[in-house]
Amino acid sequence: MLGELSKIILVNQYLYRAKLGIARTFQIAKPFSLLTAEENVLVGMGCKLHGNISSLFKNCRKKEILQKADEIINLIGLSDSKNQLASSLPIGLLRKLEIGRALATAPSLLLLDEPASGLNNQERNELAELVEKIRKLGISIILIEHTMSFVMNLSDIIVVLHRGNKIAEGTPQEVANDPLVIEVYLGTKGVKYAS
Repeated sequence: MLGELSKIILVNQYLYRAKLGIARTFQIAKPFSLLTAEENVLVGMGCKLHGNISSLFKNCRKKEILQKADEIINLIGLSDSKNQLASSLPIGLLRKLEIGRALATAPSLLLLDEPASGLNNQERNELAELVEKIRKLGISIILIEHTMSFVMNLSDIIVVLHRGNKIAEGTPQEVANDPLVIEVYLGTKGVKYAS
């Protein structure tokens, strides 16, 4: 009984955050692997499974809902993959899909948990472009990331934590020049971020 109650409480916490306009992604992409990219976005929009796969999104096939899902799919750059199962997508596209599903909740604040983790340079560049597009939509972003070049190029303000304590806060330039940040994270080779 307690297990079921904790699931209900957890779901209610997610719904409460969504109602507040807060959405998040996970460090490890967790799509619904047996659903298509489009269906994953529809889930983010609040569409529900009705019993079985054949009745999937029965109430979500209205033109305006599908059009909104298409807008999100286009924004995240998955137009060519929208009918592919999430399980068949490479990691770079899964990261974008994770963001798309979060955007489907229409957030005003988007929390991104290490979105560049495991991506190659091209995928990171594409992801950075997507983050910039999202910012231009007026959505605030809190980014947790260890890829310094990704953080430095996208952030207005950076807060640096080390072992749970804040060691620096400021613009990318200020943080990159902070002696403690250089010592702890950047090292002498990382000084290039300070220039």
